[in-house]
Amino acid sequence: MIRCSGCGYDQIPDGSLRCPQCAAPIAQPIPPAIAVGSPVIGEGGPRMFCRQCGSEIPSQAVVCVKCGVATGVPVAGAIPSSQQVPLNPPKSRLAYILFGLLLGFPLFLPGIHNLYAGYTSKGLIQLLLTIFTCGLLWLPMYIWTVVEVCTVTVDAKGVPFTS
Repeated sequence: MIRCSGCGYDQIPDGSLRCPQCAAPIAQPIPPAIAVGSPVIGEGGPRMFCRQCGSEIPSQAVVCVKCGVATGVPVAGAIPSSQQVPLNPPKSRLAYILFGLLLGFPLFLPGIHNLYAGYTSKGLIQLLLTIFTCGLLWLPMYIWTVVEVCTVTVDAKGVPFTS
């Protein structure tokens, strides 16, 4: 017999999933000889139990179907973390400077350097102000660009530029 942790009723038959008094779910005990999180060979093939909630899960499961915790089983075909490409590779500071100075002056396109670095809002503001004023605000936008090229050292995600 199992005791309900919700209402204290202690006449629950083994194997029951819910308490007959309060309908609270009954946690099934893990057999003491089974190491949690490791596969066990038994009737019906290998079995494994979740490290977090203790529920039985398939031996090749990557996550527990009940609570979502990772089981530690490697994913087939996964790239080892030592060989993975970083999600945000660093951008070139030289390219940032060249986009700002060369596209900002001869081509009248200030703000391209900010688009390259991921500062989309700032880049669009600089570019659109220059275009919509027919170039009248080009000089203030270019001065803004020169100041940014001299002071900004990281992209929009905080990754430092490479030299």
